[in-house]
Amino acid sequence: MRSEGNGWFDCAPERFWWQTPLIKLMKTAPMPKHIAFIMDGNRRYARSHCYSSVLDGHAKGFDQLTKILEWCRELCIKEVTVYAFSIENFNRAEEEVGGLMTLFENKLQRLFREKDKLIEKEISVRFFGDLSYLPTKVQKLVAQIELLTKDYKKSVINVCIAYTAQDEMKRAFTYISRGIQKGLLEENDINEYLISHCLDSRKSANPDLLIRTSGEKRLSDFLLWQCSNCYIHFDDVLWPDFDFWHLCKAVFGYQCNYSLIQILQVSSVAKLEAASGLGEFANERSRKSPVIKPSNPSPPPAVSQISTLFPKEIGELGKLPLLFLSDCFSCLSPKVQFVY
Repeated sequence: MRSEGNGWFDCAPERFWWQTPLIKLMKTAPMPKHIAFIMDGNRRYARSHCYSSVLDGHAKGFDQLTKILEWCRELCIKEVTVYAFSIENFNRAEEEVGGLMTLFENKLQRLFREKDKLIEKEISVRFFGDLSYLPTKVQKLVAQIELLTKDYKKSVINVCIAYTAQDEMKRAFTYISRGIQKGLLEENDINEYLISHCLDSRKSANPDLLIRTSGEKRLSDFLLWQCSNCYIHFDDVLWPDFDFWHLCKAVFGYQCNYSLIQILQVSSVAKLEAASGLGEFANERSRKSPVIKPSNPSPPPAVSQISTLFPKEIGELGKLPLLFLSDCFSCLSPKVQFVY
């Protein structure tokens, strides 16, 4: 664990002759557009291989993640979300938590240095979770990478770090509460559509397929709102051993259940569209919404008012609150515009 190890684009996965025809065959059926992974089993992998530290297992798990991301691109899976670190994981041994934070820092530094490849491949990297739990250096790297790649659409990688679904919901309702206190929202504006747009995943479609490795059959407080209608695949293999064949097996399970999943997802989308309505808030045209035009050289006081809804973060993170708030509240009415 002393060295930085492999980067995000270094671990080219081994290819077998049967992979190309298998990919072509699988693409004849509906493919998931968004896969979420609970990457479980790194510590057990380290112990089973008699590694000197469980951190070596986590490093091995990262190497496998880079291969999985490449396979997903080959399968034309546009978006991948990974559960990298739960808030509950901070309760682990101090040595392991500290080592993981160092590993995250090293890998994010490497990713930022490889930004030319991110730009070339048009990969957007987003981070879900309460970033205030993370060390200062990691927070800055997270902000730099997310701001650098925020406009790319070709591929999306969502990294859930210092995350739990319960904490995500708590933060979403905190933002909504602040919006009500500031007069940007009213209580009857609260519906499924607004809540969805105040979550960390506000820019993403819900996962079509959730995969958990290591044999555990639980969701561990991961994307509970977003995964309510997706296909869930549990695999006994430990994460560092999760290979192309395991991925195909999970995707095949999704394809076999596609009709039922579509019925559930269409019903869910219909509910959100009905809730977006755009509800009483959007139809209430007499209500004045703050309009802040980019061309306005002297933005009205609403800008400073909006910025108070979120605590000021360090460095580049100071730019993220307005980006977030713009997404949350502008979805309700075309009149609500923000600059940052």
